[in-house]
Amino acid sequence: MAEKQTIDPRSRERGHEVTDLPAGRIMAFLAALGLACLLFTWAAAGVVKLLRTRADAVAPELHPLAEARQVPPAPRLQIDVRTDVDGLRARSRDLLETYGWVDRDAGVVRIPVERAMNLLAERGLPVARTAVEDRQ
Repeated sequence: MAEKQTIDPRSRERGHEVTDLPAGRIMAFLAALGLACLLFTWAAAGVVKLLRTRADAVAPELHPLAEARQVPPAPRLQIDVRTDVDGLRARSRDLLETYGWVDRDAGVVRIPVERAMNLLAERGLPVARTAVEDRQ
């Protein structure tokens, strides 16, 4: 059964083994390793299948309305950053470059930035009234 191996006397002189391992033993080890991997994979698949079967048997059946997609409350995660940024820029550009009402009841309007700068250049900055002017 077990064959006795002798150590080649030249091995000690050279500082390393001078003979190779038998190829049959290496192949047998690799075959056993492959078989063990297959068996463990098969066993793990069986355990997963068993656990899924048990979980399906124990899990309650969902109500039909529970399957409907519900939108989570704000704030939500950004899904498409580019679209969000483009929309933000378009809204900002619209606010800065168009006319519109800020508060219709109070008579407050919004004008484009370019027009506001031109008016400011023509008319100058408004002067605040002083306390002395208020008394007169």
